[in-house]
Amino acid sequence: MKALLFRNQYQFAETLGKLTITDDSGIEVFSCDTLELPWKENKNRISCIPEGTYKAVFRDFGAYANRAFHIQQQNGNEVDGRTGILIHSGNFFTDTRGCILVGKGYADIELKTKRKHIKKDGILDILRSRKTMDELLNLCSEFEIEITSAHKKEIEILPIEEDLMLEIEEILLPLKVGDQAFVSVKSKLNLRKGPSTKESIIKTLEDKEEVTVKGLSNEWAEIQTIGLSGWVSDKYINREDNFGVVKVNSGHLNIRRNSNLSSEKLINGGLNNGEKVEIIEKKEDWLKVNCRYEIGYVYQDYLKK
Repeated sequence: MKALLFRNQYQFAETLGKLTITDDSGIEVFSCDTLELPWKENKNRISCIPEGTYKAVFRDFGAYANRAFHIQQQNGNEVDGRTGILIHSGNFFTDTRGCILVGKGYADIELKTKRKHIKKDGILDILRSRKTMDELLNLCSEFEIEITSAHKKEIEILPIEEDLMLEIEEILLPLKVGDQAFVSVKSKLNLRKGPSTKESIIKTLEDKEEVTVKGLSNEWAEIQTIGLSGWVSDKYINREDNFGVVKVNSGHLNIRRNSNLSSEKLINGGLNNGEKVEIIEKKEDWLKVNCRYEIGYVYQDYLKK
């Protein structure tokens, strides 16, 4: 079987496309929509992969075992400059990490559960992904896939608010040496002696296990965990959220649009004592924070780690 992934739009936050699979007679047997990261020069974790012809092989090991296809070069090697590129299910551009999400239809989703609340942000999310992935997995175990477009990496910048652009860029930032991070896998993650699947396994790490990033090499991360150090695929390592807690003796803490006292207040009544906020960056005596779906600045003396 052969597949064509035609990228319709290269956008700021994502790439949208259509995946079509035909059998040996040229008859279409499967079709769905796709969602990938934007084109960022094939950079690890923040870019979709280059256009070209690859093969997709059923993945029966590691993360997403039995739930994904592994994208490889025709000779069986990893995508040039990348590792662990998969076709799998997911809804948001933040789910991809360089992989290809499949589904049917797009919408700007608002999702509210006990654990999280994702607001509408003007960015399209992909729908019916899990069901679509099941259909694809039941179709075949391997196929050739050509990835192409009419634009050849000419990125279409959508009109989007500046604050949202900054938030997206923050989400897409790659790992850095020194980051405090945690393991993010469905099952277990192999810690190896070196940056290759051919290296021996030191131990297996559990989901949510805390680690420190010591080094980075071609989509591998050298990490330090309790009493051990080794290498893992950086696809399964997430940075820890950098949180602070509001500490005021009385009243509230104002969050402002810019880093000065005359700037507009963003939240009526301010932030409450003990309220938890995400710290994005430091700017002189001010901290840029994300709280209650607003991004603004607070004075650093009133925020404690």
